[in-house]
Amino acid sequence: MTQARSLEAQRATERARGNVHPTVKSIALMMHLVKLSGAKRIGDLCVGSGATAIACALLGAEFVGAELCPEAVAIAEARLAFWRGISPAMLDAFISTGELPTTNQGNGRQISLF
Repeated sequence: MTQARSLEAQRATERARGNVHPTVKSIALMMHLVKLSGAKRIGDLCVGSGATAIACALLGAEFVGAELCPEAVAIAEARLAFWRGISPAMLDAFISTGELPTTNQGNGRQISLF
């Protein structure tokens, strides 16, 4: 197996595990910062896995972002689609507590894109 093929196989395995972006930010933190800024439009030149885009979507702020890494773009798009599709009750619960209601009793590690 060539080195390039081995690297691609490793990346495919990492992608299958979920959000593998190296600097995932807390959505609750980004919501706090968007609120704190008071801005109605946010620009982010390093979107990464999309926490700022999600925060803006949840708070009704306009968002413009750029990202060079195609894998990060795919992660951000999937996360944003999830958050845009949650129920109003779950969204209200998240905004008030900073946590989504869940039955997952895992070890606290992020096990999926969301």
